Amino acid sequence: MRYCIVIQLQNSSDMARLKNDVPVIVSLIRGHSDKNEMAFRSNDGVLFGWFIQTNKPIDMIRNAIEGSLAWQSADSIMIFEVSKGLSGKGFTRQWAWLQHTATED
Repeated sequence: MRYCIVIQLQNSSDMARLKNDVPVIVSLIRGHSDKNEMAFRSNDGVLFGWFIQTNKPIDMIRNAIEGSLAWQSADSIMIFEVSKGLSGKGFTRQWAWLQHTATED
């Protein structure tokens, strides 16, 4: 299955938090996926998303992220399935990843 994980850190997150906690969260995401690709990142780094391919339950992934020391109670997470019915423009690397993994589902 392919999913998109969207993370928004609390608005008061500073550069020190981004430097320390985002790599931990990304490492957890990568550790729960067979294949992954960054989907997007806001300019300030507080909002970011990853495409993943995995057979693990999404609640397991969410619980691992929320249970980490990098997670704070005012942070937000959303995980949703990415299906084959997609359309868009730009995001060349991300489209290539989606097209390649679509044949593996």
